[in-house]
Amino acid sequence: MRNVNALRERKTMFEVTTFLILLAFSLTLISIFRGPTVYDRIISANSFGTLTVLFLSILGYLLGRPEFIDLAIIYAILNVISAVAILKYFRQGDLSKSDDGLKN
Repeated sequence: MRNVNALRERKTMFEVTTFLILLAFSLTLISIFRGPTVYDRIISANSFGTLTVLFLSILGYLLGRPEFIDLAIIYAILNVISAVAILKYFRQGDLSKSDDGLKN
């Protein structure tokens, strides 16, 4: 009986966490659309990607689907690569230029 109660409490905790992540999604979306600068919007989009990784991980746990962790890892890698590419584009104006010519 004690195991059943502990399992229910843990599941409730993950459900509350999922709800809070969905709330953070909505706040991040507001920040993406209202950000005062382009860089604030990029940071918000990167935060949205991080929240997506968390959401996929928790959803995989709640549904008993461990393959969601693999999807979350792939999404995290794509999130980092896209953030670097977007920031490089805004800094240099072109993705094909090298960083050698930039001396600040």
